[in-house]
Amino acid sequence: VILRPVVRRIARHAPVAVAVVRQIDRPARWLLPLVAVQVALEGAPDDLPHIAGVRQLATVLLIAAFTAAAMAAVRGVAEAVALLHPQDVVDNLQARRVLTQTRVLARIAMGIALFAGAAFVLMTFPRARQFGTSLLASAGLSALVIGLAARSVFGNLLAGLQIALSQPIRIDDVLIV
Repeated sequence: VILRPVVRRIARHAPVAVAVVRQIDRPARWLLPLVAVQVALEGAPDDLPHIAGVRQLATVLLIAAFTAAAMAAVRGVAEAVALLHPQDVVDNLQARRVLTQTRVLARIAMGIALFAGAAFVLMTFPRARQFGTSLLASAGLSALVIGLAARSVFGNLLAGLQIALSQPIRIDDVLIV
């Protein structure tokens, strides 16, 4: 309650900061209290009943809140870039290119944040950590097999990203064969 007006006042002159603060507002309502709960639980004695389960739950919720905040920050940056490049001008080719690139990069960044958050949540469970360790032990052979199997898929994905980011073909281009 105290930090929100202060942060909004500090960020009011920068459009990127305003968009990020607006997007991160809802996840921050969960994140900051969960940080306080996590600090309080770390100071709690270990002999309390069910303290291990409560700590586990608080840790999972905290990781989920951090992941949501990271994804919201990426959305805020993408929103700010879209606002800085309006499309309602006559020659909006540059704005459309920037918007396409921003959307692609934002989706990739949000996917990475979601994947990392899910991995961190799974690593808080001891059995999942053991499973992850055994998976890493066999990762060399698995990576080789998966790499060979998915070579065309990843090639097409990278080619699509390259076309979306460099935009060698545009609307109204003429191709003469």
